[in-house]
Amino acid sequence: GQGIPIFGPPGSAFAASVPAGVSEPTADILWYKFNEGSGTTLTADVGPNGTTSAGTGYVTGADSVATHAFDFGGDCTALSSSSVTYGVNIITVCFWAKNTAWETGDGTILSSKSDTTTSDTWRIETVGSDDLLRFMNQGTTAGQYNVVTIPIPSNNTWHHFAVVFNASTAPGVTTVYLNGVAQSVTQGDALKDGTSNFAANAIRIGNLSGSSFFNGSLDDVRIYASALSAGQVGAVYANPE
Repeated sequence: GQGIPIFGPPGSAFAASVPAGVSEPTADILWYKFNEGSGTTLTADVGPNGTTSAGTGYVTGADSVATHAFDFGGDCTALSSSSVTYGVNIITVCFWAKNTAWETGDGTILSSKSDTTTSDTWRIETVGSDDLLRFMNQGTTAGQYNVVTIPIPSNNTWHHFAVVFNASTAPGVTTVYLNGVAQSVTQGDALKDGTSNFAANAIRIGNLSGSSFFNGSLDDVRIYASALSAGQVGAVYANPE
């Protein structure tokens, strides 16, 4: 059917549309809106609350509302207060991100990682040396990843990302959307073994086990227990919270 134009933050160029009849899906595993405005607790609409340490504080979000996003400032340790249980081998991770200089060093935007094991995990990070964003899903064997990358987008602008990790087969399939549009990805070494039923780990936000800090702001982080369709991704993109 005819697509419904997407409207978003002032000054943004929206290249996608939402097909008629497609509604915005509600995150069913985790949802942080970062709308607290102050304090160190990230209140979750879905899933466990999070805690923050350091960082710059709350800033204007992707929805253009003051204090509706959190600036991690390159030094913030933030994580969910308890482990997130998936129970599936297909998830979708959605978030808004803004950085003044994506290319200056590596930084972990989001990850599901235990301090004792890296099996059955996922990670989204910047690779500053190569101006790339990297999306990684590790299987049951340490060191075996399915990795895809896309070029880093423009600085000083909110960008929306949606990542579908489908680990139901080896080495898995990762689909990346930028601002509602599916991207061509570069496939790295496809070494991941078997299927991955994503392990129950805390979600680390803006860091990886207290290192590899993300120097930027995040907003509206959502995790779904399914592969969102292109239309559903567009609906999420159209409605920053």
